[in-house]
Amino acid sequence: MNKKWLIAAFLIVILFNGILLYQYNRPEGKGISAFASFFDFFDVLFKSTTSIAQLMVQVVIAPPNITIQSPANTTYYFNSSQSFDVNLNVSSDRGDVQSWWYKLYNQSGTLVYNNILFTPNTSFTAVLNGNTLAVFANISNGIIGNSNVTFSVRISQSTPIIENLSSSILACEDTYLSYVFNISDADEEVLTVSMTPVNPFFITKLSQSGNRTAAEIFSGTLSKGQAGNYSETVSASDGTRADTDYTNITVVPVNHGPALETIGVQTIWFNDNFYRQVNANDTEEGNVTQGNLTFNITFISGNSIFSINTTHGIMNYTANSSAVGNYNISVCVTDNGLNTTTYPNASYCGYSGSASYNCTSFQFTITNQNRAPNITSWYPSNLTHSGDAPLSFAFNVSASDADGTTPDIYWYVTSVLEKSLSTHFNRTFTQSGTYNVTAIATDGELNTSKSWTIAVSGVTTSPISGGGGSGVSCNEKWACDDTSVCQSLDAMYRQKLLDDDTRGAIEYKCKFFGWSDKECGIKILNCKDVNKCGTAAKRPNLIEACFYVPNPSCSDGVKNCHDNACEVLVDCGGSCQVCPTCSDSIQNQGEENIDCGGPCPNACPIEKPKKTNSLVYILTALILGLVAAIVFTAYRLFAIRKRVEESKY
Repeated sequence: MNKKWLIAAFLIVILFNGILLYQYNRPEGKGISAFASFFDFFDVLFKSTTSIAQLMVQVVIAPPNITIQSPANTTYYFNSSQSFDVNLNVSSDRGDVQSWWYKLYNQSGTLVYNNILFTPNTSFTAVLNGNTLAVFANISNGIIGNSNVTFSVRISQSTPIIENLSSSILACEDTYLSYVFNISDADEEVLTVSMTPVNPFFITKLSQSGNRTAAEIFSGTLSKGQAGNYSETVSASDGTRADTDYTNITVVPVNHGPALETIGVQTIWFNDNFYRQVNANDTEEGNVTQGNLTFNITFISGNSIFSINTTHGIMNYTANSSAVGNYNISVCVTDNGLNTTTYPNASYCGYSGSASYNCTSFQFTITNQNRAPNITSWYPSNLTHSGDAPLSFAFNVSASDADGTTPDIYWYVTSVLEKSLSTHFNRTFTQSGTYNVTAIATDGELNTSKSWTIAVSGVTTSPISGGGGSGVSCNEKWACDDTSVCQSLDAMYRQKLLDDDTRGAIEYKCKFFGWSDKECGIKILNCKDVNKCGTAAKRPNLIEACFYVPNPSCSDGVKNCHDNACEVLVDCGGSCQVCPTCSDSIQNQGEENIDCGGPCPNACPIEKPKKTNSLVYILTALILGLVAAIVFTAYRLFAIRKRVEESKY
């Protein structure tokens, strides 16, 4: 040990004892007896010197030197079905180690195990990827030594496993599908996901964190024509191994209510004929000409003076003088609904099975002296306006009719109808020009109107009507059909189907992958934004480099696309045979047994010898005992008989 440390320790002892002597010789201590003071002094002096001695021992004695034989600074490989158990072999240069303990940190520095006591030559469970193990030991005087080692744990081979993918997925017409499921991969490799076939459903990887990957099956808004069943094959691959699962997606149709035209106010003279076929259309039942809809009519006020054809929606009536007056009428149309036996999942989309209907109301006037409506008030009162864009107006009118009819109001901007059956109309003008805004009041036969002239100057942008735009942003969601066949880059260029820039970009990528000019191909993707935003900020690349094979097949040794599908691994998946998986009931990818061990996450069960029923042993023993007894008895009888026979002679 360094002499300077010894000198310093000695001086500390002298200083400490000098302080004690001073304390015992202060004037305040004169009342204590000499005997007591003498022994108390040496008692304190002894204790303090002992403490200082212990301190010096700790300073002088070095901590134990720890050697970690295992784990070593290396990488340990395990199968995905194994636990990460690593040997913990340590030793010390001291023979008086009282206890051992360790701490384990993962690669991000997070404490996994804290102060775990152990005995050398044992084992512990490490974590995947980076590990830092700190080992501690203390000797009899409480001095602690430590050492640490850094090592890695990797999975030597593992297969991705598709989890929680339902075998049956339901989606509703007029909505979109978004179904999220998980994929696990013990060695945390980057995964790709695929689905066959695609359109109207697509698949994408959402995120990957550690050994968990989230994927989504999605669609755009599903139409009536897309209702039905879709059998889908879903695959996940790490580039070497893959898993495959299956699901059936059912697009459940919904019943749309029939659309019915607005009839509006109607006026006829008595003795005139009124003929009107109500125009209606239904997504499921068709229009009025197909006869699948049902019409009915209700007179809300006034007598029921005519009826409606229930199948084709025709009103045909000739008025007479006794019917002069005003009538408020409601016309309704009803469809046939959906057959819940044919569509058993209709309730999933909130449909109870009942028919849907739609109604419209109008006023019907029979007159013998028809007079035109009158616009009694209007706003703005000034009929001429001008100014810089944008100019906003809230128009309104009030109208009456001497014949008791309530007039309908229609709004036109420069001869274009923009709003019907309303006394109010809002309009913002942002494009320079002169506009005529006209409100027309009608009783169905005679009209009157009021017009405004609006002169706009300044900014030239798109006009806004009806109170302005929503300003809601659209989130692009791109889906790609990547099943197109890889084509020769050289052939495409010679046919003038590519420009120089595109050819150069693909050639650069081919050289990066080490492909020759003959092997360099180009693949064109068919992508669409299922949200129909009309923008392309998030659109993926529509072309990519690929390994060109003249006649791609399931035996060309290349992972490629053909026959309207893409292979998952080389020559398997897609239109080829299914790739080996950990759920195919075949021992086909280095498994220890069928679908367990090796690259599969499930450990194979340990085979135990079959237990023989103890009753079998008991019965066997009884039978053997009985046989022995019979043999012994027979032998005894034979011996007795022989002696009897011998005694006769």
